[in-house]
Amino acid sequence: MDMKSARKTFNTIAKGLKIDEDTRLILLGRQADPILARSYDFNQDPTISNSVYKAHMEVLEKYRVNKLINIIMNWIKFILT
Repeated sequence: MDMKSARKTFNTIAKGLKIDEDTRLILLGRQADPILARSYDFNQDPTISNSVYKAHMEVLEKYRVNKLINIIMNWIKFILT
């Protein structure tokens, strides 16, 4: 899977979880209006960063990242033995 596909899948899952656009843009490392964001946004505010963290965890759970990590780790262990 290339980065574009991974980002698209991530965004699609986030959208399906009803995560708002601002949060999705932050999670994807994008900004709707770079000048406005650079000058007026403070995404490190605890309220915003907690919301983004929670949204990120929701997407990772939906994507079953823990299961994927276990599969990859087992595969690596197999190769190294």
